[in-house]
Formats: sequence, C-alpha cells, structure tokens
Amino acid sequence: MNLFRYTNIIKNTKRTGNSDKMIASRRKQHQPRKTKKGYLHRQPIFIVNLKYNTMKNYLITYSCAMFLLASCGSPSQQPKAPGQIDIAGKIESLTELKASDFIKEINYVALETTDSCLVNENPNIQVFKNNIIVNTNKQCLVFDKDSGKFLRSIGHIGNDPGGYSEATFWIDDITGELYFIGWNGTLMRYDLQGNYLGDVKVAPNLGVRNPACFVFTDSLIVSHQLSLLPIQGNEKKSPFLLLDKQGNVIDSIPSLLPVIPVTTNVVRLNILKSEKARELYGNIGVHGMMTAYFNNDDAIESPRVLSTLWKHNGKVRFKEAYLDTIYTLSENKLSPYLIFNTGKYHYPAEERYQQKENDERVKIDYVMESTTLSIFQFRQRGEVYTGIYNRDTQITQIAKGQNFVNDIDHFMPLNPRNCNTDNEYVDLVQANTILEWMEEHPEVNPEGKFSFI
Repeated sequence: MNLFRYTNIIKNTKRTGNSDKMIASRRKQHQPRKTKKGYLHRQPIFIVNLKYNTMKNYLITYSCAMFLLASCGSPSQQPKAPGQIDIAGKIESLTELKASDFIKEINYVALETTDSCLVNENPNIQVFKNNIIVNTNKQCLVFDKDSGKFLRSIGHIGNDPGGYSEATFWIDDITGELYFIGWNGTLMRYDLQGNYLGDVKVAPNLGVRNPACFVFTDSLIVSHQLSLLPIQGNEKKSPFLLLDKQGNVIDSIPSLLPVIPVTTNVVRLNILKSEKARELYGNIGVHGMMTAYFNNDDAIESPRVLSTLWKHNGKVRFKEAYLDTIYTLSENKLSPYLIFNTGKYHYPAEERYQQKENDERVKIDYVMESTTLSIFQFRQRGEVYTGIYNRDTQITQIAKGQNFVNDIDHFMPLNPRNCNTDNEYVDLVQANTILEWMEEHPEVNPEGKFSFI
C-alpha cells in the first residue's frame, strides 16, 4: 500500500479532487457548565470526516476547533469483484483497527464560534461539497468546510409555511437541496443558501412511529419507511417507494422481510436519546433508538431515523436490518451486491420480535462505503463491534468497540458516523470528551494543535 506524506494544515485547507478527508469540530458552549470531571462544557462538536477517493485522506474538525486531514493509500484502478464479508470467521479472531491501515496525513482547522451558531443538545453532522452542516432537532447550521466560518442557518421549527417539524434532513447530492421532516408526511425543501423551495408529500406520516430514509437520483425520490408498531393481523406493506420529485408514486418494492402474523398489542414505547443510544448501539443510534414492547413480552428495536439507504458511485444501495445482504437498486429492482456471512450467528428475520438474554445472533445494523472499503457495525451480547471489508483484497477485519486507533498523531480515537456521496465520513464529539481524554492521557503532547481548548 502506498502512503502519502504527513502534513499539518490549521486553516484554509485546500481540497483536492483525489483526496479522502476526515473532518472534526468542537466549539465553545454558550452556557458553560461543569462536567463530571469539573470541565466546562463548550460547543459540543468533534466532526470527523473521512473522504475516500483515489487517495485516502482524513479530515477532522473540532468545532471552534479544527479540521483534521489524513491521506491514505491509493486503491487499484480495477477493484476485484466483491466477495462475501466474513463475519462468522473474523468474529472468532478479533483484531485492532488502526488508522494507519488506510490513513497517512492529519490536519486541523478552527471553526468559527459566535452567538449566531451555538449548537443545541444532541447534534449531528454531514458534509456536502464545501459545507459542514450541523443539525439538532431544532436547528440547522452551515459552516464553510475550508475556513470553518459560520455561513448561515437554514429554516426553522414551526407549522407556518416553510416551517419544519424537526431539523432532521436528507441531502439531494445532485441538486444540493436539503429535505427536512415536515408535517403530515411531507418533506420541506431548502437550498443551501437557506431559501425555502416548497414541500413534497412522500408518505401518510413521518415521525417517531414511522422511521424513514431517503436518497435522490436525477428524477426520483427513493423512500424506505418502517412501521414500528404493527397493527393486529398480518404485517403487509410496501415500505420501498420510488417517487418522482413531485411525490407521485412511480413504483414500489415489497418488503424483503418475511411476513409475521401479529396478534399482540404494543404496551410500551421507550425512546433513548442520541448520545446514549450511540454509546450503546453504535452509529445506528446517532438520532436515537426506540424499543416497542408487546403484551406477550416480545419487543423490537428501531433507530429513530433509518440509515437503510445510501448512494455510492452514483448507485443506490439498500441494507435492511435482519437481512444479511446489501442490495443495489437498478431499473426499479433490487440486486444482491454484498453478502454478510454470519454463519452460526445468523439472526433469522422470523425472530425479529424475539429478544434473548446474552444474544449471540448478529444483526448488521450500519454500513458505510468509500472507494474500496465498506465499514460496518453490529451488536452481539450487548456489545458493539466494528468491521472493515476491503473490496480490493476481499479481506475482512473486525474489532470490538466503535473506534479506530489513532496511531497517526496518537490523539483521540476515530469513529466516523456517516458518509456522503463524495466518500467523506464525518463524526462529532462533545468538547468535554476531548478535555477528559487529554487528562487521562497526559503523555500525549498535542504540540499546540489544541491550544484553543
């Protein structure tokens, strides 16, 4: 593997077409308060973005804070045909996932902090082109990816024209438009300049009881939606819809999950907020997790926002929980793309309402793709595991936990949470977590990179 020279960029990071980048950010918090170790909370963002293209680069941003850019090895021009992802074998021989396996260069750049761009609780982050987009349930803020300058807020909470019900959004990577969850099954459209462009009806309902996911092609809105609370009788639905940009249904694809006769009633619904949910469930919990309990002691878990659809190299991918296959959407049909070989740890979809103590069954919860790598997470016996599948070499590696060891600059571990169509992975970490980590690792000398903390 060819690795590239280490550089350190504090500001004005130049973006090359052939680079992988990881972004992270952290900013001062408007109302300081003590953490359990006595640190003052500041703006809660550690944005980590990994862009993987013909070179592998990490860009990390600590919001007030910094961008971190890391270069990686060049993949071959002709990737091998993908094989099966070996879960059953590699879970018996766990390894340590290291940043140096695919990263060479790390750089940092500060993001602006003002009263206009203070982030509320439970923030999430995405990177699109030259924009860092940070959202909570109540706000959406845009920053410049190179300078870290705050640019604008987008939209607002409200049931007035242009108001959305929450600031969760999906990006149309072709038009650059953002689609927010609106009211009564609508998505509210905004451009990145903050202009409201109208709404589109995509479902009877969107919200906690109907988690959804959307991706966009040049002519279609591709929608996948679940009903967390099945009604009595048979679970019959077509959760996979292909709509035109006006919301008209062009086609539908039946659920790939087997039908289970449901004769029980939901007696309780628990919702776990995003920070704790991510800690317990991994990246599938970045928006929060829900558990529905039935009166026969069965239960089923679901993320509050689905991550079942994504795009890679212009192709729409689909991976549903309880299924061991990643599919590609082509000509309105789903075709197998990659298979997770879970072997004796297979989680039968017919048992998805059945929870077991010390459960050894493996359900692949979360997948991200870059040029030659597929990064995935699953849980077993209540623990989160992270894996990498190299589609060039067809080699699978699995580690216990969610982090990549940062053996590049030996600072905090890396844990990307999502990936965009430019092969950029991004993460976000609370500022007090950085301070606590530095206290616990006094032997690490950040060499002035974190002097603003």
